[in-house]
Amino acid sequence: SFTPVIARMLAVHVRLEAGIIGNDIITDSGALILWLFVPLIAVATQYGFWFVVIFCIATSGVEIVIGASLADSFGIATDILFEQLIVRNLVFLAIGFIISRLINEQRQQRASLRDANQQLAQYTVTLEQLTVSRERNRMARDLHDTLAHTLTAVSIQLEAVTTIWDTSPDIARQRIEKIQHITRDGLNETRQALKALRSS
Repeated sequence: SFTPVIARMLAVHVRLEAGIIGNDIITDSGALILWLFVPLIAVATQYGFWFVVIFCIATSGVEIVIGASLADSFGIATDILFEQLIVRNLVFLAIGFIISRLINEQRQQRASLRDANQQLAQYTVTLEQLTVSRERNRMARDLHDTLAHTLTAVSIQLEAVTTIWDTSPDIARQRIEKIQHITRDGLNETRQALKALRSS
């Protein structure tokens, strides 16, 4: 950042040594503004507005020190240099303020997006856990409805068979056939429930 300022002031010094006086000693200030504009944007983007102020003070300080030494050496007034310096700093401060403000807003938006993404990830995990819990409850209900009812019916029928086995074996055999039928139906229903669970 200091290089273009020093180069400009050296050009002024060379012109003064060549005997040029007045407004002709001032080299093109537009080139200096362009050279300083890139570091200004970098400072405003990376560090914020207060560093822009420091940047303007530092570059102006170098220019003032060199300009004051030129004024003392050649006995001239450097009013035009200082006027350009003030205008340039006002423009740089305004531009630096706008850029740093935009960058701060962008950083805040990124932070809020990051927070929203974290919340969304937490909601996704919670929703996944809730879905798994609901699916487990549904599986438990389906298995209870088919398997538990079948096993209960088989158990009751077997108790009845053991009670009547000695007194009426024909009825006991009929009951055993009924138990086999209930068991097959229950097995088929359990298979269908498991098949439905796999497909879902």
